[in-house]
Amino acid sequence: MEYIQRFSTIMKFFEKLGLVTHNPFHFYIIRFDKSDRISLLEEEVDAIWQK
Repeated sequence: MEYIQRFSTIMKFFEKLGLVTHNPFHFYIIRFDKSDRISLLEEEVDAIWQK
């Protein structure tokens, strides 16, 4: 979903330059909750591959 955030930034820049008259992300707030990722154990990977 980070690509939406990047596209929103680009649209804001284009709006400031006057290249775009309407910014669809003007009233849209993009928030991401980052979570801690953990690695799978070897047993869990083996269980997935056996399915």
